[in-house]
Amino acid sequence: MSRKGENIYKRKDGRWEGRYVKSKSPSGKTQYGYVYAKTYRDAKEKLRKAFASHSQQSIPPTTNITCFSVIASEWLNNTIPQVKESTINKYHNLLQSYILPIYGEIPLSHITHDFIECQCNNLLLYGGKNKSGLSSKTVMDTLSVIRNILKFAVRKGIFVPCDGTSVQIKQVSTSMRILSSTEQERLCSYLNSEKNPYNIGILLCLFTGLRVGEICALHWEDISFSEQTLYVHQTLQRIQDKSCSEKKTRIVLTTPKSACSIRTIPIPDPILKILNDHQTSRKGFLLTNSETHFIEPRTMQNRFKTVLKKSEIESANFHALRHTFATRCIELGFDVNIISTLTLDRGTIEQMRVRIGLKCGEDDARYLFSDRYERDALDKMVGPKGTAVMNPDYTEQYGNTGLRVAFCDNESKAKYLKQISETFANEPCTTQIFEGSRTEQLLDYFSNHGIKQTNDLPVHIHMGNTIKVADPFEIIVDRKRKHNLLVCGSNERMANNIVNEYMVSAAINTSTSIYCIDGDSLVGDDVSGDFYNVLQSHCSNFYLATSRTDIVQFIHDIYEIYSARKKSNESGIIFIIIKNLQFLDIIKSMLKGETVEESEYIETEDDSTPAVDNSDPFASLNNFISSRSNSSNNLSNSNEKLLKLIEDGSGFGIHFVISSLEYQTVKDCMHYGENSLAKFPERIIFSLNDNDADNLVENVSVTGLRDNTVYFTDGVKDTYQMKPYIAPTAMELEHFLSSLN
Repeated sequence: MSRKGENIYKRKDGRWEGRYVKSKSPSGKTQYGYVYAKTYRDAKEKLRKAFASHSQQSIPPTTNITCFSVIASEWLNNTIPQVKESTINKYHNLLQSYILPIYGEIPLSHITHDFIECQCNNLLLYGGKNKSGLSSKTVMDTLSVIRNILKFAVRKGIFVPCDGTSVQIKQVSTSMRILSSTEQERLCSYLNSEKNPYNIGILLCLFTGLRVGEICALHWEDISFSEQTLYVHQTLQRIQDKSCSEKKTRIVLTTPKSACSIRTIPIPDPILKILNDHQTSRKGFLLTNSETHFIEPRTMQNRFKTVLKKSEIESANFHALRHTFATRCIELGFDVNIISTLTLDRGTIEQMRVRIGLKCGEDDARYLFSDRYERDALDKMVGPKGTAVMNPDYTEQYGNTGLRVAFCDNESKAKYLKQISETFANEPCTTQIFEGSRTEQLLDYFSNHGIKQTNDLPVHIHMGNTIKVADPFEIIVDRKRKHNLLVCGSNERMANNIVNEYMVSAAINTSTSIYCIDGDSLVGDDVSGDFYNVLQSHCSNFYLATSRTDIVQFIHDIYEIYSARKKSNESGIIFIIIKNLQFLDIIKSMLKGETVEESEYIETEDDSTPAVDNSDPFASLNNFISSRSNSSNNLSNSNEKLLKLIEDGSGFGIHFVISSLEYQTVKDCMHYGENSLAKFPERIIFSLNDNDADNLVENVSVTGLRDNTVYFTDGVKDTYQMKPYIAPTAMELEHFLSSLN
């Protein structure tokens, strides 16, 4: 058996054997190299040298071709305006420490799958200052930077044998530290005994799930005592200051970790009272009551460790407070969508449709049966050994069913099974497989239903299954009515999943064009980057905006197509996908009817009136008539064109999909002026509060929705509760689209 995470084995003859990947055959078969030694330590050292030697041998001598370091520098400079300074520092450190020393002078044309894989394995086993190996997370981050650089090179038209997508790093899961109920009580007792700024901050994190940077950045303006909530929209972090020295750092106030990290959180009554007593100023940082002085995250983390020690609690990371908060919420039966909004996803247990509880405690009953049924479940489990309760699906209006479970020893079990087998030996029998509330993968659905590439119209958008006995759910996009779709919900994973599966459904129809504008990409959070790269590689009519310039140009280009279609009978369908609207200030301004200063993004042509030939007596008249006849199509600014496309585009095969992780953004910019929201009759909602949900889809309650369910309405028929398909990963999509070609 090998050492954990290493290809080093002890042989039967007592020697140690190390194995590494040398190459792969054209058929894909892996070719291995081997080293041998008397001790484990010697084998590890020989394997390290073999890795290094093989890496050098696998790369041909440098020729006059673009080297990796050149394109890496260009990529980094291009990325700087798009992401946070802390992210750039992270990229810079990874490049300097682990990437450029190996890849720097190697021509891009010589960087193969085998080379990247070999170097990743080398970092896992022997990376770091002490040569003891890097964590899988660090190597994954390193690989991600390499992939981004290689894909950047591809976009510039440079040949790259491998973009790194095919190389995979096995992630090692780590256990979460969660404070027990006893530890939490001890901690609260100590914190309440001395209400200084540090202890108040720790208490607030324990009962709200805030990250350490978020609590340090919190201002009094973010607290609503009347609504008993706090608004998280900033984080405080220490970053390297490259302008001075790599060892110098500074504190910055910036946006939170991700889009869904911007959120509103309720404050428990006891904590609200503590905050009220602590407040001495209406402005400034909450913890310090000062507009200039703050507590930095590192100081708060150190203070937390001191508090744990004084409370006689085993040491833990500050993030354990966030995990503890989520756990206590689950134990108390909080709706999983609320927990997900505040902190973390509940996990795989939510995928289990049938729940059976056997002699459960109260907390376990809440966990299994939610707040609607836990008391009823407990009542049915109060009995002798073997008393149990089953709930077929706690999201539906069924009560719990009591049952008895028989227990017997192994000998008795074997006897009974033999008896049953003999009794029914001649009876026909089929194996029955029972599954839970499993969400089907989109590509599995395609395969099971024989759905293949087509150019037939109308376009069928495969969305999922309704929570009832019915056919799979589709949106059939044609020119008969508006098919603009709004997707709104605070669960980022669900929102991305829905929009991505929409695009895949559209992409397999060759009569469609897809223009994608993703707010995540524009703020540097490239969550769907690999997914988009696959679509761009295989779909000639997929276009991705990578800058605000692209956004403005997209709108002008599509408007030209719209103007042309008003004079022709072109049948193709165009989808304009606007993801993560909350980050797209330029789109939000357009939806509000605000004029965009396009000179900041694109160079505009001279629109001055052409000179009239005075020798032609009809020239001025013709010019006047021509300008009047075309005036309806000559909207000048992109905001006007966007609103016109939303208004009239559907009749000419141009349809919009807009997603937002917050209702406030929709309210602020889509109710304005022309009321763009009214032009989106098709809507999907999930993980909102009930008031916001009712403003988008009337008479529904989202609090009963599970993690994999949404509400859909087309504005005409009834509202459906639906379970969307799971969108494929980039690798799965690559394989599927390759098979089509």
